[in-house]
Amino acid sequence: MPFDDLMITGMKTTEGERFLIGARARGEVIDHDSPGVSHLPFPPPMDRALRKALDATGIRPYMLMPESVLRAGLRELGLTEQDIDRRFEAARKLISTVTEYQLRDDSH
Repeated sequence: MPFDDLMITGMKTTEGERFLIGARARGEVIDHDSPGVSHLPFPPPMDRALRKALDATGIRPYMLMPESVLRAGLRELGLTEQDIDRRFEAARKLISTVTEYQLRDDSH
C-alpha cells in the first residue's frame, strides 16, 4: 500500500509537541488575491483502505498524539526510519513557519 498521501502536521501545545496524520490535500492552489471560492474538502478525504490500515496500528487520523505513538504506528505500517524521520522533519518546519508567522502578525 502506498503511503505517499500521508502528511504529518505538528503543533506546540502545553504538553509539548504533538502531531497528527492525515491525507495530503489534492486540488487547485488557492490564490487569495483573486475572486472565487475553493471547494477543497477539509480535512482532505482519506482512502478507505489507508484509514483501515492506520486504525489497525492504533493511529487515528487527524487526532493529536505524541511523536512516539505516531512513530510506532508508522513503523508497524512498514515505513522506514528514514522516511519517518523525513516526514517529522517536514512537519517541524511547518511548526516553525506557523509560529514565526503568528509572531509577525501579532506585532501589527
